Amino acid sequence: MNQSILIVEDEEKIARLLEIELEFEGYQVCKEKNGIDGLETYCKGHWDLVLLDIMIPGLSGIELLRRIRKDDASIPVILLTVPKVLLQIRSRGSILELTIILPSPL
Repeated sequence: MNQSILIVEDEEKIARLLEIELEFEGYQVCKEKNGIDGLETYCKGHWDLVLLDIMIPGLSGIELLRRIRKDDASIPVILLTVPKVLLQIRSRGSILELTIILPSPL
């Protein structure tokens, strides 16, 4: 499998868990800990999926999502967040198209 996934997550335990599981399934994985590095890495590569924490330092997950959508509106993005933030972001409108929102695993 040659599909590549970008993980932008500041919680190392969550990022590492996702990385281990996805690599076990045969995906190529790259991790970044903040929005600025996430955007830079996103721009340098071709990604089949982006796993994105909303509450990350540097550049917020929502702003990073806006920039990803501006570049490629069709790339699948899964947002990871704590449940209390879910209601707030569901009202964000069109930037969330083709986006899955999941509660953070920890």
